[in-house]
Amino acid sequence: MDNKIIQRSTLQIKIKAIVIVAAFAVICIGMILVRYYASKSSHNITITQEDMIMSKVEASKGQIVVRCITKNAEVNKLFGRTIQYSITIYNNTEQDIKDWSIETTITNDGLVDNVVNADYELTPSKLIIHPTKDNETIESKNALTFGVALSNKKNQQKPSFGTTVINAEQAVNPSEVMAYWLLIVALFAWAIIAASFFVSLMSHRKLIMQKALDDKVLFQTIYTFTSFIDAKDPYTRGHSVRVAFYARELAKEMGLPENDVNNIYYSGLMHDAGKISVPDAVLNKPGKLNDGEFQLIKSHTTNGARMLRNYTAIEGLKEVALYHHEKYNGKGYPTGTAGKEIPLYARVVCVADSYDAMSSNRVYRNKLTKEQIISELERCAGTQFDPEVVPYMVDMIKSGKADKLRDEADNVAL
Repeated sequence: MDNKIIQRSTLQIKIKAIVIVAAFAVICIGMILVRYYASKSSHNITITQEDMIMSKVEASKGQIVVRCITKNAEVNKLFGRTIQYSITIYNNTEQDIKDWSIETTITNDGLVDNVVNADYELTPSKLIIHPTKDNETIESKNALTFGVALSNKKNQQKPSFGTTVINAEQAVNPSEVMAYWLLIVALFAWAIIAASFFVSLMSHRKLIMQKALDDKVLFQTIYTFTSFIDAKDPYTRGHSVRVAFYARELAKEMGLPENDVNNIYYSGLMHDAGKISVPDAVLNKPGKLNDGEFQLIKSHTTNGARMLRNYTAIEGLKEVALYHHEKYNGKGYPTGTAGKEIPLYARVVCVADSYDAMSSNRVYRNKLTKEQIISELERCAGTQFDPEVVPYMVDMIKSGKADKLRDEADNVAL
């Protein structure tokens, strides 16, 4: 499976996640702002109630009503009739009310003796009751009770209340704001998008799992073939794996993208694929090779490229097989390509390949010391090797990272 597909899928998932989180944040902020706006906004309400002497204990649901009950009644021949009323304002709405007032008429020649827990004023035709500073606001689903004492000194008729008008300022219900419903619609749309995101996320996870399986199969296939190649020469056993490890680390140190790092790794594993066509006698010859034998050795580059020409699942395999023995000054083989015309993957693998050759025992010589290897790499920078790659290899040698990579690669190659 192409890494670009995974990268594209991952990018899409990240973008969707950012959009979903951002959209949810915007909706939440919008809800908060709408509620804040509603809480700071209000409108006047006026409710007319024909009679506040109500027999029901509970006020009407969802309304603002006034209920009045008789608490005490006295009849005195000298002072007339006095009645104490308990009046309760019920706010059964979803919003608070404030700055309320009650305007009512008094029947049967009644007079106001006293008002408790509220302020009041009298006009020729009305009793107007106002809140005190402590009870200016009646919260949603709450009530306020105050007392009024009425008397009738002219006759024995019972003084009471007539038509009652309730005035108040009420906070705006968020549902009355158009933006609120737009946000509700947006929230439903967000839920649908979020659901599709989770479906995409599950598909992406399956894609990642399939990619991991494909990579495992790919590695095992390539590694098995690499083992066949390295088995032809006991002195180079594990060589391809070590080159792949060195090349991959070089690519990382150079800051190449992950896709290039992986391609270079697999190219390092397969760089000597063409050696499968070279006779064992030539590969294992302890003495100096004659011209014909050297040509056979050199042919592993072209043979490898030919073998891998149809392998397009991994970018660069054919090019690395063909160009990994080219020199930066153009004096390598098989094509004499020079400088940056040599593919980058091949230039990286060339340095890794040469390092492993110098740090390993060969049939014709013992391995070189670290100092000798560093000296040779620096001497050949710009002639045999890409001068931009060599410093990274030298740093890996000096830091001991190259030795650790060798141990790791040899454990894989066992």
